[in-house]
Order: sequence, then C-alpha cells, then structure tokens
Amino acid sequence: MIENIQLHHFADASEGGYGTVTYIHMSNTSGNIQVSLLLGKARVTPLKAVTIPRLELTAAVLAVRVDAMLRAELKLKRSHSVFWTDSTSVLKYINNEDKRFHTFVANRITAIRDASEPSQWRHVRTQDNPADEASRGLKVTDLLKNDRWLEGPAFLWRNEEDWPKAVLDITMDSSDEEVRREETVNAINIYDASNPTDHLIVYFSDWRRLKTAVAWFF
Repeated sequence: MIENIQLHHFADASEGGYGTVTYIHMSNTSGNIQVSLLLGKARVTPLKAVTIPRLELTAAVLAVRVDAMLRAELKLKRSHSVFWTDSTSVLKYINNEDKRFHTFVANRITAIRDASEPSQWRHVRTQDNPADEASRGLKVTDLLKNDRWLEGPAFLWRNEEDWPKAVLDITMDSSDEEVRREETVNAINIYDASNPTDHLIVYFSDWRRLKTAVAWFF
C-alpha cells in the first residue's frame, strides 16, 4: 500500500536555456521506493542578455508553475512537493526576509513564494541535478540512454536522511547586485530672496543688533 507520494521538481539554467524536470516519488509501508519521470520543460534564454542568477530564478518560477499544473491535473492535494536547485543565489533570494530587490527579481520571488514555502526549497549539486540536461540540451540519442534524466538522481531512490543536506549559509549578502540600495534624500531649505528684510528680522531677535547689522550692510 502506498504510504507517501511526493513531487520532486529540479530547476536549472545556463547561458543557452533554462528548464525544469519533475519526478513522482512513491513509497509504501514496506519502505520500497519508486521514482518515475513525470514531465520535463525546456526553454531557450531571451535574446536580451540576462544574468545567470536571474535565469536560475526564472527556472525556479517555471518549476512552481509546473507543480501547480501537475497537482491540479493529477488531483494530488495531499502530496508534498520538493523543489531542488543548484543555485545558492536562488535559495538566498527565496529565504530573504529583510532585503529589497530590483523589480525583475522581486516579481519572481513573489511568484515563487505565493506558490511554495521557502522550507520546500533544497540545494542539489550540479552533478546530481537532472535539469542540467534541460538547460544545456542533449541529442535525442544521448537523452534516451541518460539514466539521470529518465530515472532521476540516485539519491531519490534512497531514504530522505540520505538526501543532500541543506546549505548552511543562505544569508543574503548586501553586496549582491540584485539588492536595491537605500537612496539618501538630502533636504535643503530654500528661502525666498525677494524680501531680504524679512529674513533679517527673523534672524536678529534683538532690535539693536538688527540696526547694527543693517548699518554694516549699508
């Protein structure tokens, strides 16, 4: 009898493309595990140059959209979804609570956090990430004999305690180019110089000092 069903989404990006691949992970009461490929998506990068961290973030958005579609189509309301990325930048963006980002990153973080929780996101090494095939592309002959793509990474076939450990440091660095800098506003008092006598009266509270100053001006 099936005891647990999970969807595992892997996201990745490169200079040429980005993509995601999803596996369904099932285990029964006897501890047996079955992993099957569900769906893969790959897209080419925009013609306008985009940084790799931004492309990795775009791949993460694609992963949560695929998750929502699959859960609705397969009616997996009680299943748990896990998201994997080899980008520590994406993990830092998603887990950030105090920094503000530029519009491109901010919009995509909002989309990710609306559809998932930061705790659902985990780090996977590039060599264990099957979405690397989606982002870099493979010839059909190579894809058909690629075990990592067809069966998922080897660790998915083991118990959860043997899965890759979480990244220790996911603190957002203020020097990251996507962090919006706080703008300093300098306030300047501007006086109307049309009537300098009024300013003199305000400046000198003593009548004698005012007369002396005016005399010096003359």
